[in-house]
Amino acid sequence: MKMFSSFKTLMLFLFTAVLVITAVAFMYFTAGEVDSTVTGLGRQSARNVLNVVALDIENNYQGIEFFKKYALKKYKDELENLVGIVTATIDHCHDTFAEGILSEEDAKNLALKGVQKLRYGNNNYFFIYDDNCVAISHPDPEIYGHDMSSYKDLKGNSVLKTMWEETQKHGKGFSTFWWWRLGSDKLIQKLTYFVYYPKWK
Repeated sequence: MKMFSSFKTLMLFLFTAVLVITAVAFMYFTAGEVDSTVTGLGRQSARNVLNVVALDIENNYQGIEFFKKYALKKYKDELENLVGIVTATIDHCHDTFAEGILSEEDAKNLALKGVQKLRYGNNNYFFIYDDNCVAISHPDPEIYGHDMSSYKDLKGNSVLKTMWEETQKHGKGFSTFWWWRLGSDKLIQKLTYFVYYPKWK
């Protein structure tokens, strides 16, 4: 009986030892695999997050680019409409001369002074140059009455030359240049829409 009990204890000890050795061996051989799998999953998860962030940035960038193009198109349309109104006003002044109501000089002066006083938006304005590039209507006294044919903006661009060439080819066009905002020392990039008025050149 005693012997049977010792045998039973021995078998239990051997069975426990086998279990412990098997568990240790399993842990030893699978630890590297588990670590590699967890690391791989972590890397894949990080890649997925980065991909989502990259897609979000790309979508936001495309949205901003679309908005910029849309805003530029709307602003160009607005400029064309505003200059159309100014041109119609000058037409009216020209008609008063053509109908003999005013002399040509008085009709021109009425148009030039009227345009010089017009403002829109954030103190934006209109100007008129003759075919010699003299500023015959301009709200800035530093420019008004001066020959601007060799004028360059603050970035060195020949603004009037570009405008004149475009009006001779197409009668109208858009141009950008850098200048101070009227009544301010803030340098800004201006978008300009210009048209040729052949009746008075």
